[in-house]
Amino acid sequence: MSPHISFAVALVGILASALRVEAQTGKFKVFPYCQCTPSPGAYSLAPTVVSKTPGTYCFTVKTNPPQGCKSYCCTQADLKKLEIDINSSCRVPGVSAVATINDVRTKVAPVFDKAAQGLNGSTILKLTQLGLNLSTANGAEICITLKTNGAGQGCTTLEQLCAPPAGAPPGTCSTALFDTADDCCPGNPVNVKTCKTCVYFSLTATGAISRPYNFTATQCATLAAAVARDMSIQSAAANASISSNFSMVSCETNQLKVCGDFASDVEGGKLRAFIDDMAIQWLSQVTGDLTTSCPIALANYTVTVTVGGNGSDPAVLPSSCLDAVKSTACKPNPFPFPKCVCNTTQGISPFTPDGPITQLNGRKSKSLLYCFSIKTHTPIPGPCSSATILQKVEFWANEAVRTKVLGFSLKPTGASSWKNISATWGGKGEETLKATPLNWTLAQADGGTVCMEVDRSVALDQLCLGPTPNTCWANLFDPSRTCCPLYPTYYTI
Repeated sequence: MSPHISFAVALVGILASALRVEAQTGKFKVFPYCQCTPSPGAYSLAPTVVSKTPGTYCFTVKTNPPQGCKSYCCTQADLKKLEIDINSSCRVPGVSAVATINDVRTKVAPVFDKAAQGLNGSTILKLTQLGLNLSTANGAEICITLKTNGAGQGCTTLEQLCAPPAGAPPGTCSTALFDTADDCCPGNPVNVKTCKTCVYFSLTATGAISRPYNFTATQCATLAAAVARDMSIQSAAANASISSNFSMVSCETNQLKVCGDFASDVEGGKLRAFIDDMAIQWLSQVTGDLTTSCPIALANYTVTVTVGGNGSDPAVLPSSCLDAVKSTACKPNPFPFPKCVCNTTQGISPFTPDGPITQLNGRKSKSLLYCFSIKTHTPIPGPCSSATILQKVEFWANEAVRTKVLGFSLKPTGASSWKNISATWGGKGEETLKATPLNWTLAQADGGTVCMEVDRSVALDQLCLGPTPNTCWANLFDPSRTCCPLYPTYYTI
């Protein structure tokens, strides 16, 4: 035979051999893709995988043969090999992994391989020559570090690597532990312990509160969406894996809870450098820019954003891979109104505004009515707590648009029709608009309505003065004029 023919025959033989290695018979359709005894057996892995550093996953071996089992797999089998069912996309040229057993580098590296007897595409990660037995295996820690190839291709998380069993979440790995003879292959699904992280928004009263501030359903939804968005964006930037997206867990009057899961403590820990700034940003969405004062509605509240584990009391939370606490104490914001000397403490008399300002059509086509309701309540004990008459209401208002205020429409509880009165202004420079006289009894005031009639050319925000947008400040007077509790009334028109 000529040398050329001999070379051709040899080449065909080599190629045929290579094809045989690559071919998958499809004889076994499920992992571990071979004939072996999966149970009972002496070995298993702890169900929780520990991620110590990015890309490194540690499995703990347990020696726990079933009670009464006398078979070879329970009483004599050694532990030579670990196999993991993985996604075929992780087997790319140049990809690699390294392994240790009890912090000692293994003799051979893990191998990405096709399952010879499995279905087409079935792939395994195989680590052999473990050298463990019934005396040495229990508690042994096998750590595998996943690496990409030079082009950055490959799988470095369990979510990317493992082909999860049916119905199991991403990151769940099917495993098999083989003896030297490949007769025994006990195994169990394992997964990395996720890091449950929750963000809490809390309101705590720190002083007298006459008009409680509560989180609304809309506000909760908006804040929860902000947390979810920010966590997603920052995780993507830090290459941190989220296994369960952040979403609202509960919305109560004084607390909002938003939770999600990072794929592991290590993954969540990638955001530690950013979480304080994120908490400050979330806090500012409740209190406003922290370089200025809080919204008046939050006066005498402390607003706190807490990041930690899954609990009920933000002050005492389980540990988490992320933690932060940011808060601000909102104080009453003093300002030069009213111009008279009287006690402006909220809650000191039986009368208080009730609910936001509402809008109605005015008596003329060119005007609008801006209305707020009055209610009665149990006052703080003091010089005006026994008042029985609401004499007048005064507003902090812009004198420059006084000609655009057309009057007031009044309707006490029990009245069948509206009463219209002229607008009265204080002295020049006092910036005080008065609805007077009212002279309502407690029964008339409870549910009564006071409406300002304003020309449509002037927005209410142009008329009402004060430090807070969308707010009109009102004093409620009894006939003694000793007390004039000052309240913000809000509108969202």
